[in-house]
Amino acid sequence: MCDPERGMVSRCGESVLSKSHCKAPNQPSYNFDAMKDTMRKAWRVSKEMRIVLVGSNIFQFIFSDEDLYRFVLSEGPWTFDNNLFVFKVWEPGLIVKEISFYSIDFWIQIWSLPMEFIKVEVGQAIGQGIGSLLEIDERAIALDQGRFIRTKVRIPLERPLMRGASVNCGSRGNIWVDFRYERLSSLCFYCGILGHDERNCPRKDFDT
Repeated sequence: MCDPERGMVSRCGESVLSKSHCKAPNQPSYNFDAMKDTMRKAWRVSKEMRIVLVGSNIFQFIFSDEDLYRFVLSEGPWTFDNNLFVFKVWEPGLIVKEISFYSIDFWIQIWSLPMEFIKVEVGQAIGQGIGSLLEIDERAIALDQGRFIRTKVRIPLERPLMRGASVNCGSRGNIWVDFRYERLSSLCFYCGILGHDERNCPRKDFDT
């Protein structure tokens, strides 16, 4: 919740702040009630959860269920009407006008590695080259699915997303591996930046 006298966000259960990230020009504002209904359905909310508008395009999601809170944080990012929600975990003393949303966490699947390279340490090395490494899904590797490595990485919003990378695989030499971003919404394939599509790319207009 927001204290109007102090402009501060206060805690009520487990809480995250969110801002929708979309840079398309003339993007129409979406229906707040429709967004709340959609997110409650997506998260299968059975217990009380509050969604409060605390600033310009900034929302506070207040959870009474800690398991749901952890699920929402761990399995994102989430979208509504092609708007990507960028989360920031609640901290004591947050002031709305000082909140900055500068990065986003993605689960990324790393494909096309030789089977013998489907290992935690390989995922760690590649993940660190993408952004700030947060987690490796060791369970997926332990299941012997043998197709890809799943890693969670924090990436600055203004950095172009990498589509893949060349990885040194020992005697096999360098091999190109593909990155598949889970729950990826709008992405400009011209500049690689989140929040708009190629038709609305400001860099494309500048280059031409």
